[in-house]
Amino acid sequence: MTKIALHGFTQSPEQWRGIFDGEIVAPWLPGHGPSADLSARSFDDAARSILELARSATDAPLLVGYSMGARLALSALAREPSLFKRAILIGVQPGLEEPEARAERRRWERKWIDMLEREGLESFLSAWEKLPLFGDQNDGPQAQAQAARRRSHTARGLAHALGVLGLADMPNHWGELSKIPCPVELVVGEKDEKFRALAERALPRFPRARLHVIPGAGHNPLEDQPDETRALLRQLADS
Repeated sequence: MTKIALHGFTQSPEQWRGIFDGEIVAPWLPGHGPSADLSARSFDDAARSILELARSATDAPLLVGYSMGARLALSALAREPSLFKRAILIGVQPGLEEPEARAERRRWERKWIDMLEREGLESFLSAWEKLPLFGDQNDGPQAQAQAARRRSHTARGLAHALGVLGLADMPNHWGELSKIPCPVELVVGEKDEKFRALAERALPRFPRARLHVIPGAGHNPLEDQPDETRALLRQLADS
């Protein structure tokens, strides 16, 4: 079975190395990588590109995504659920429901875009890595490798990614979860309180979904608890 795997913001396709067997399609998200693709003009553009990948697969693929990649995966899944066999969504947010929350998020994302444009990549990452969302990820060899991958991007590219794929521009898919018939595996870190609450709220809205909580992990289980998370993802892909 083909796997389409979408990495998170400031991450890379390297995030999926060695996890899955068989054919893996792991594209760079818009704005990511040393030679960033800046052609996507909207969240919808990016979601359509994932649907094209699914259509070109020789079989109905497994769709996997982490954080920003999970949001993009869910958006593609909500548009054409019949294209996919199943999905694994790690740290997913189904969208903002209130205009006020969307406006606030847009201001927040604009602040980071301005920092990238004015101060460059290193200043941005130094501030980004201190966000409470990432908890204790700044310690240990896994975090050091992640920091190196983050610095493979460009300031212009990440500014584009936030402008196109930011949560403020993601459609609200809460009302469409009930229309996704394929199995959906929701994965979240035990210590990631915000996203665990989102997953618990989303769980009963899917017709066929399960929630998997990674003990001791924060927002990025692949970095916080790599062995446990990789084992779970392999198990879910084969189930």
